[in-house]
Amino acid sequence: MTALLNERKRYATNGQGFLLIINYTYDREGCEYDKKKLINFFGRLNYRIAFFQNLQKRQLLDGLRALPDILDRGEYYCFVCVIMGHGNKKGIMTADTNELKIIGIKKILDIFDNRRLKTFAGKYMHLNELQYKLDDAGKKENSNANASTCTKDATNTSESNEMEILPPSGSDMVTFYSTVKGFVSKRYPDGGTVFIQNVLRTFEQHHCLLDVETMMKMASRRIQRTHRQVPLFCTTLSRKFHFIYCPRW
Repeated sequence: MTALLNERKRYATNGQGFLLIINYTYDREGCEYDKKKLINFFGRLNYRIAFFQNLQKRQLLDGLRALPDILDRGEYYCFVCVIMGHGNKKGIMTADTNELKIIGIKKILDIFDNRRLKTFAGKYMHLNELQYKLDDAGKKENSNANASTCTKDATNTSESNEMEILPPSGSDMVTFYSTVKGFVSKRYPDGGTVFIQNVLRTFEQHHCLLDVETMMKMASRRIQRTHRQVPLFCTTLSRKFHFIYCPRW
């Protein structure tokens, strides 16, 4: 019984993980160390790894919008997106040369919301190496129920009249930003970014035993203590999530 209860507190980890690295190298000397560390860790876990590098805004959006179909068709247990580049309070700076090159993080997150990835709900994680201003969620009601099959008779439990209940939009997601609003994210030309290097070091040391949320807090404490940089961690997870190795792929 104890084992069963413990399993119910964890997300299912059947299948392979999918990692997307969005990398902008302009004026970011040392970013190759971060890319290498990401590939080494997630590669050892047998994740499928994809790269978007130095794309313009339209190219990036087109590539991102094509991913949900791929993810829905695949037997993946989680999706990890790592964004590395310069940014400001409005979002990421893409490779465009005009003022339209900024793309907001929320716009990217919305592409992978479980309203679009319904079979993928509960399996998403996002790491962001940028400084970012969190948007206000607004007054929109968060309802993800399919009302097309609803009836007025609440006592009718026939299969044809049941309401399809899906997780609320924005649920089962983790975001981890390199620093809080208004502060810089440190990067060393001969060693990579403080954020990525410390997060991955923590994952390497503890992923066999600890869940992601616990490891994120450990990494955040280490970064604050040793580098005086304060990462921002946000989660809507309802259970523990663990990185696992998938030998079948």
